Amino acid sequence: MNQTDPDGPRLDQESIDILAACAASTRRHSQFFFPEIFFSAYSILHRQIVEALDSGHKKIVIAAPRGLGKTSTVLFGVASRKILFQLARFIIYLTNSGDNAVLQTENLKHELLANERVRHLFGSIKIKADDSLDERFSKKSWVTSGGVFVLPRGAGQQVRGLLYHSKRPDLILIDDLEDKMLIESDLQRSKLKEWFYSDVMKCGDQYGKTT
Repeated sequence: MNQTDPDGPRLDQESIDILAACAASTRRHSQFFFPEIFFSAYSILHRQIVEALDSGHKKIVIAAPRGLGKTSTVLFGVASRKILFQLARFIIYLTNSGDNAVLQTENLKHELLANERVRHLFGSIKIKADDSLDERFSKKSWVTSGGVFVLPRGAGQQVRGLLYHSKRPDLILIDDLEDKMLIESDLQRSKLKEWFYSDVMKCGDQYGKTT
């Protein structure tokens, strides 16, 4: 069957059905494209998490025990699905430090480039840096051939007022934002809270409500 991209792979009906199921479900997407990461059986809590992620709500908060795979779900479930199916255009991944944010998004990039199932169903996912970006953007940000921009950011770093080709962030993933050492300080907790509500919560589209 011909695809929208004339250079992309030609897919049979079975492949098209798989893609449709993965596009509609974080769980199906995660388990199909990354079985080596999502190999364990889904618990009731896992199912509650992915149901929330697929609910269509604009703001979702997940509190769950360590070891449950929250970071894997955020990166390889949510972010990779949004990238491959072009369901977002400007993704910010936020965690407790800039270095950790870069490490995690580099892991995501590597998995997208190396994944055989991704290559078979989507073709080559070319990834590049964008030389048109100014210094507010991390040098470790990257853009897919489909035009999805991924920006790693650490707690306290610049996020407010960012635009990528006139677009504001439409997906903000916040993962383990608090550093366990810094949260022992009342002052550091207060500063993080102020930055979160004044910068992070206002860096998306405030009018079209697409974030």
